[in-house]
Amino acid sequence: LKEVAQSNLAEMKYAPLVYKMAQKAETKQFAQRMVRDHGQAQQSLKFLAAQKGFRLPTDPEKSEKAVLRRLSRERKGDFDAAYKHEMMRDHAGAVATARREISLGHDKDVKAYAAKVLPLLQGHLKMANALPIGGNYALAPLSMSGDNGAMNSGGKM
Repeated sequence: LKEVAQSNLAEMKYAPLVYKMAQKAETKQFAQRMVRDHGQAQQSLKFLAAQKGFRLPTDPEKSEKAVLRRLSRERKGDFDAAYKHEMMRDHAGAVATARREISLGHDKDVKAYAAKVLPLLQGHLKMANALPIGGNYALAPLSMSGDNGAMNSGGKM
């Protein structure tokens, strides 16, 4: 629950930077969608956490803050590609995390939450893969299954 909450918070924290730095309308629209979808996912998570007596964090973890700092230092012309790369990495990892929870989790309610958000995360990964990149970047698409090793890159839900 903690990882998912921090990931949701990070997705929402990226948006102001994206609105300021992104050159492509598609990138800005994607960020807006992330705020909406991860905001709704966070509300559901808050309800679940309250039922479980679990206190959720209110801030993204240090690694997500580091990503935000790194993105803020990108040149405007390269920002869209750098953001796309982060969203592909994050969502591939989130898909893998959700699948792991569904398969191996012990709490039926947490497993149900993971099953509920899995299609959303898969959709986000597909949308991130489709974003134009601009700049001088050449990115290979990530696996839609989320089984590409992104878990080692900090993948979360």
